[in-house]
Amino acid sequence: MHFKNAFVLTMSMVAVLAAAVGAAPASAAPGDAVLCKTTTLPCTDHYPVGTAFHMQLATGQKRMSSGFATINCNKETWVGKVESTTTPSIQISSLSVSECGNAAIVVLKRGSLQIHHEGEHKGNVTISGLEVTYAVGGITCVYGGTVTSGITLLGGNPARLVTNETNIPKVSGGFLCANPAKWSAHFEVTTPKPLFVSTETL
Repeated sequence: MHFKNAFVLTMSMVAVLAAAVGAAPASAAPGDAVLCKTTTLPCTDHYPVGTAFHMQLATGQKRMSSGFATINCNKETWVGKVESTTTPSIQISSLSVSECGNAAIVVLKRGSLQIHHEGEHKGNVTISGLEVTYAVGGITCVYGGTVTSGITLLGGNPARLVTNETNIPKVSGGFLCANPAKWSAHFEVTTPKPLFVSTETL
């Protein structure tokens, strides 16, 4: 009987210790992306939650090909802030598009960006919740939704966000509105600067 009680007590202590170990704060998994101030790998100085984010069209034009028309714009600006540091999420608070010839552009939903590490200080960007109306010659198309590939954030001073014939789903519009549209653009990240996509741990 005494041996049984001692065995039960010992197993209870093991369970308590295991629970204590399991309750330790979780660390980031190897490969989790962070927005880093340096090229250090793993990152030792990342940008915190609340960091302002700002990017604008760099050289060349944004081009949106939607079947019936190809729309070129000279100005586009995205403004937001970092909402999470691991697998960073950036909520967009302002998105403006202008100087698009005879096309009328209306931003319906600004959406958010999420960055995934791809190595060499760059990341793949997912856009979620974006909706933009493009209207030309009486034809109106709405594009947006979720885009999971074809958008790359290249670390640097400044960092650059690049798309090249990236597929953008059609949300609404007639048969003249291609599905998907093709988006090509080259943005410069002016804040934060410098900016590198790194990992929390190796």
